[in-house]
Amino acid sequence: MGAVTLAGTAILRCVLRSTTTAAVELDGPQYGSALPEAERILSLGIIIIRLGVLAQVISGTVRGFDLSDNPTLYLAMAGVVTIESLLLIAVLWHAKRPHLWPWGLIDVGLGFAIMVSLPWALPENVMSDSWIWWGASLAINTVGNFGATQTSWWWVGAISIAMSGLYVVIGTTYGNLGFHRSITESLTYPTFGFGLLLVSRYLRSMATRADADRRAAVEAMRHSEMNRARLVVHDASTLLRLLGDPSTPAAILPALQNQARQESAQIRTFLSEPLGDRALLPESLGEIISSVTTGFSDLPMEFATDLGADALIYRQHAPAVARALTTVLHNVRRHAQATQVVIHADQEDERWEVTVRDDGVGFDEREHPHGFGLASQVIGELTRLGLHVAIASAPGHGTAVTIAGPCAKEGDKP
Repeated sequence: MGAVTLAGTAILRCVLRSTTTAAVELDGPQYGSALPEAERILSLGIIIIRLGVLAQVISGTVRGFDLSDNPTLYLAMAGVVTIESLLLIAVLWHAKRPHLWPWGLIDVGLGFAIMVSLPWALPENVMSDSWIWWGASLAINTVGNFGATQTSWWWVGAISIAMSGLYVVIGTTYGNLGFHRSITESLTYPTFGFGLLLVSRYLRSMATRADADRRAAVEAMRHSEMNRARLVVHDASTLLRLLGDPSTPAAILPALQNQARQESAQIRTFLSEPLGDRALLPESLGEIISSVTTGFSDLPMEFATDLGADALIYRQHAPAVARALTTVLHNVRRHAQATQVVIHADQEDERWEVTVRDDGVGFDEREHPHGFGLASQVIGELTRLGLHVAIASAPGHGTAVTIAGPCAKEGDKP
């Protein structure tokens, strides 16, 4: 008998390990984190926009070279922008995330420098030509990049307003844009700065929440599967304990062995089936009662099930009802010392009901809280499915457990 207990314990450990497999897989590296992916998207966005601006710088320099007052300076500024842009793109591509301190400052510093230097290289009458006067587009891009790579509203606000003020100064004192147009166009800088800061913060926030939700889902699945395993293991461990106990009466061993075969089949099903309903049982209440009570031939059972035997139980409810009845009968066998166990089934107004009543020792529910079997396997599991459970007991007056739920129809069966 000791060998039976040891072998059974090993099997139950396999069951418990199997419960976390699916949850661990969902938490594995192949699913990754949403936050790095959001950062990667932001980086790719910055790279693509900078490539577009760089194309404008190169094309505008070719067009404006002959119009430049200082072609060497003009060409040198375009070369510096090209080199810095390629370095920025390389850093973003390698880092895969736009947290680029101090690259954000270096980039926006270049925007300021180009804005200040272009008046020395180009005549004022071309300032309204954004292709030749590409410094304004570059500055907008650097402010936007700064907003996307930073998290501080104050820093982005200070840089955006400073760039906006510089544009107004250049447009009114050097260029021919006029005050009204300079003010209007300068609003582009805070718009891009704050806009991209908002977008980047939103993407990161969504990704962080997605990661938190996924972790919560994995933990909920792990908890659900562990609880399901505990429900399977609870009754199996009771059987193993009785089979391994030398004091177990020989008269009930055949019933225990028959029940052990049923539990073994359910454990194999649990280990082999994917997530979802496991070991689906027949849907009629009578078939469920018959299937469960086969393993308890040692109990003095009486049946009054004719009125409810044909009631159909929803398929998602059937395994839990069967498991709960099994647990109740295990408790009767172990604790009740009953001389009579009545199993009653009824159907009325599209609802079914089954009651297991024994005339055993009973217990005081106020002084003896429900154990794992009654608390989790009967009350917890069934109420989670929306079924009704009632337990009534008193010392010396036995115990009655009633389970009730809605009847299914033939068309409801999956």
